[in-house]
Amino acid sequence: MKRFVQNSFERSTAATDLMLATAAVIYAKTFYTQKQRDPLRAYLWSSVFVSLGLAAGLGAAAHGLHMSSARHRLLWHHIYACLSVSVALMAAIATYDRWGSVALRRSILPLLSLAILCFIVTRILRRSFLVFVVYEALAMLYALVLYGSLVRRRYPGSQAISMGIALSVCAAFVQRSRLHARVGCVDLDHNGLFHLLQLVALPFIGHGALMRIASEYENTAHSD
Repeated sequence: MKRFVQNSFERSTAATDLMLATAAVIYAKTFYTQKQRDPLRAYLWSSVFVSLGLAAGLGAAAHGLHMSSARHRLLWHHIYACLSVSVALMAAIATYDRWGSVALRRSILPLLSLAILCFIVTRILRRSFLVFVVYEALAMLYALVLYGSLVRRRYPGSQAISMGIALSVCAAFVQRSRLHARVGCVDLDHNGLFHLLQLVALPFIGHGALMRIASEYENTAHSD
């Protein structure tokens, strides 16, 4: 049996997943280097991108490699776990940016509990992907509303983060569609297009978050 799948859509999906994983790891490392400036935001954002990178890396294996049905299901359980944590942390960061550390402490456990509940449900139900999409959409819309309010307050980085989240929400709708395209000699289905949109969204989110960290560092330095 050949190691790699022959379906052109699955192969391109695996390739775009690898691209997404690479970008996420780069951002995770970038935010980790900011821990001296703003430790809490640096660790939270780094964790978001680590979780996303793990999910994308496992997704590349799930789409691109031949494996048994049992191993494939197990792999997807891990993917859902990583994605659920990433989404929960995004919502937690939005809460922190909007209302501060007290709100973060109060919300982090409920948000992570929702992530765990989503993971459990995806293991039980057959239509597990739909459950995750609903959870992701609600959490990202929550974060988008909070950052939208920060845009009106002219908080640094909030506009870029809002644009990135909006693109991620659009990407989620694309993933639920039956869209497909051919770019040059590459066939892309809804999953591949989803990954490409996410690749566009990440620089907005990353740039906005780095602006936020830089702004907080400058404010702290001036106050000292």
